[in-house]
Amino acid sequence: MTSSAGAGEFVERARERILDHAKKRRRAGLTDKLYAVARSETGILYEGVPFETSMPQFNFCAERHAINEMLYAEPGATLDAILVATPAPDETAPPPTPCGACRHAIAEFGDDATVLCTTFVREDDGWTTFPRVERFTATELYPDHQGHPSWE
Repeated sequence: MTSSAGAGEFVERARERILDHAKKRRRAGLTDKLYAVARSETGILYEGVPFETSMPQFNFCAERHAINEMLYAEPGATLDAILVATPAPDETAPPPTPCGACRHAIAEFGDDATVLCTTFVREDDGWTTFPRVERFTATELYPDHQGHPSWE
């Protein structure tokens, strides 16, 4: 985790962290995967990658991993923004949006959060990262969120 300020700096810090992790995976002989970087309202960044097993019911996405890291380090924190980046075959590929479970988690822990969706492309001479970034609000992605359940 690291401190961050504005949205532009957040995107640049996320880019650095995602590329660093992608390069580590490549050196280990692994393929690229989706990454997420969450920012709490305090400005601290938290990284997430998918947890994938041979039993899909135990898997979880990068977005929820990053949010969990935030909540572990800052109990009761609010999600300010999350950037989701996935590998793409070329710069024209549209950035995917979070799955339903991740949309729910984003809305629950940051109903005013900014969600940035982008791609990164591996090329022979290096990387083309974040050719376009699509911006959403948590409410746009999950408009009927009912909030945290009440146990009363």
